[in-house]
Amino acid sequence: HCYYRGRALFDPSRKVEKRERLTAEEEDKVFELYATLGPQWMEIGRRMGKYAATVRAAVRNNKMKEKFIGKWSKNEVALLEEAIRAQVGDDLEDISKVCWKKVASHVGTRTVAQCKHRWYVTQRMRPAKEKKLRHKWNDNNSVHLIHVLYHKKFSSDFHVDWKTLLNEEFPWASSPQYLRRAWRNVVDHVPRHVPPDYKERIKFLYHTFIPILLTKKGSTKTLEDAIMLSKVNTVDHNRKKTSV
Repeated sequence: HCYYRGRALFDPSRKVEKRERLTAEEEDKVFELYATLGPQWMEIGRRMGKYAATVRAAVRNNKMKEKFIGKWSKNEVALLEEAIRAQVGDDLEDISKVCWKKVASHVGTRTVAQCKHRWYVTQRMRPAKEKKLRHKWNDNNSVHLIHVLYHKKFSSDFHVDWKTLLNEEFPWASSPQYLRRAWRNVVDHVPRHVPPDYKERIKFLYHTFIPILLTKKGSTKTLEDAIMLSKVNTVDHNRKKTSV
């Protein structure tokens, strides 16, 4: 027993655990994993590619560790939303430009990773009446979107300002990303024989696909009818959705 212990201790090829200093981002990750796994130092270390002793020391030696652990208080959640609103206003769905370090600093008792995770959870749990109107994308919306993009005369969809388009034409949409995804789904209807060029695709969608949508299931809707029905969502949130 002593022989093998001594051999293990003095083997020159043996890696010695060093309590290396972690970066601020790595400390955030440690606390995020600790909040989920508890004191499973080996597992936390494995996930981070660090020694167990290193991650354990990061938690135990942090005098402020207690404030990063446990259930979120109502005050913390309020501070979180306050910090995000200060950066994005009322558009709480579009957080692509949020500086999470500023958010964590404002909250004061949570890490960057915890603030991010909590916000995603908060948004999923937020009552529907507090969110922008959500509805399943329908043919009227597709007609409306194709019509707008066709007349904008863009040379590529990379030039589309989805946030501006949302504000001007589709304010009921939950986010610019939602609108961009809807466009990608519309483009999927372009057949392969059409050249993979934006101008050719939008031309096909406008001249060929819109008529198909307008006459679907024997409908006699006009282009103006479809656009009006799409815009209804912006002025009458209590009206029953129109199926196409």
